[in-house]
Amino acid sequence: MKTSEKVLPLQKKAPKQPITIFLVEDDKLYLHAVGFNLNKRKEYKIFCYSSGEDCLKNMSLNPDIVILDYYLNETNPESLDGLTVLLEIKKIKPSTIVIMLSSQKNLTVAMRTLKAEAYTYLIKNKQTLSQLNEVIDQVVNNIGLGNK
Repeated sequence: MKTSEKVLPLQKKAPKQPITIFLVEDDKLYLHAVGFNLNKRKEYKIFCYSSGEDCLKNMSLNPDIVILDYYLNETNPESLDGLTVLLEIKKIKPSTIVIMLSSQKNLTVAMRTLKAEAYTYLIKNKQTLSQLNEVIDQVVNNIGLGNK
């Protein structure tokens, strides 16, 4: 190294911010199971809601990701359905990543959610928890969440 070259101090990387995830599911048992699984990851800050209305009321918390059940109004027909909640989320904060969950294997339902700008559509089955973790990791790595 020449004497005229300057040695720059190492720059510390800013610590990653937790990734805020809303989990919206009207089936309380499924809500707790998925929430428990996601809470194992220290880099996630999980908020669980049993209705789309509660999710929308809390959008001021700026979730990075919303995991949203398609049939939110299955237990209460008066409640908003998942597609309506998805459309409202996109109006409030268009950059929010929305992952749709449903037990429906109906291609039309999946296409409707993707057309409304859902990031992906996962069918609830035995692999859902591992698929969900893979999709979240993909979102974090590809979009750079956590580096706010």
